[in-house]
Amino acid sequence: MNTVYVNQYGVKAGEDVTLPLYALMQKYPKDTTFIFDKGDYCFTPQFTYDYRLSNSDRIPERKLGIWLRGMENVKFDFSGSTLWFAGQMQPFTVDHCTHVEIANAAINWEKPLVAEGVVTAFGDGYIDMFIDPSLYPHRIQDGRLEFDTGNDEWYALCCPHSQIQFDEMSRTVRRNSGDRFSPTRVEELGGSIYRFYANDTLNTAVGNIFVLRHNARIHAGCFLEKSEDVTLTDITFYSCGGLGCLAQFCHHLTFRRVHFLPDMKRGRKVANGRDDGMHITCCSGKITITECSFTGLMDDPINVHSCCCTVSEVIDDHTIRCRYMHHQATAFHYWAEPGDEIVFIERRHM
Repeated sequence: MNTVYVNQYGVKAGEDVTLPLYALMQKYPKDTTFIFDKGDYCFTPQFTYDYRLSNSDRIPERKLGIWLRGMENVKFDFSGSTLWFAGQMQPFTVDHCTHVEIANAAINWEKPLVAEGVVTAFGDGYIDMFIDPSLYPHRIQDGRLEFDTGNDEWYALCCPHSQIQFDEMSRTVRRNSGDRFSPTRVEELGGSIYRFYANDTLNTAVGNIFVLRHNARIHAGCFLEKSEDVTLTDITFYSCGGLGCLAQFCHHLTFRRVHFLPDMKRGRKVANGRDDGMHITCCSGKITITECSFTGLMDDPINVHSCCCTVSEVIDDHTIRCRYMHHQATAFHYWAEPGDEIVFIERRHM
């Protein structure tokens, strides 16, 4: 087993280490522990690849940061470092790997991929919110509220029903408010206060916090595909642009002390990820999720499921044509491979 101290190979804290780390992984693809000095490491989207992510929006390519492909028996010990990302990108991608552990890191963005607005007033058909420009850089462009997420990438507020409200004191979702607020237009009042007009019933209170989503669900925080025996230990996600940890077509996974939390030290109140915490899709073996925590997510903490296809046509005794039934669960590279067993589910009673 090799032990590689990455600072000796040009992977140094305080720098963009995307390319030197990738080169180092190519040099030591097996039987290696990579040890980082504790510090801040920057990553930018240097790679793109056609990954089909379950329960995520379809795009031609994903932008990747730390890209593990075909690695075997490796561990990445970040020694409590913070990994900083910029713009739309996928921090970790683990593809066709076996016996991998990723440990001791925090995942963050200087300009997070979701924003927050604090209610300052409300009335018949409108809510006024303060949006801190130092935490969530934004602008009004062509009558739309847009947010800067890094790399000069600006995204407009998602509508409809993409803004989730949390109570000021409990920091839990406001009762009877979920997926109901759909602003029709936004007006700038000055002092970083904006008036959101809506036709919905506005169940709110001064001081409540709206998480304002402003980008599509296109990148996971950590994406695992066709990999086996992967462990995430002591990883905290302070932001990400889609699902938190997405594993698909994998075998034997362990998530130990993986946390989804708002970065309160930076002034954020509830928001971290854009959607769910963990999606375990079409996986096998033993999946262990232990000592993890989930705060301020916009959807379920954990989902474990398959992705079924519906028979649309029986062509002959040996051939059927099927279709995916959901626009965010489609076109997988590995839906079935030679040697796999196909199980049929009776539609009438499942």
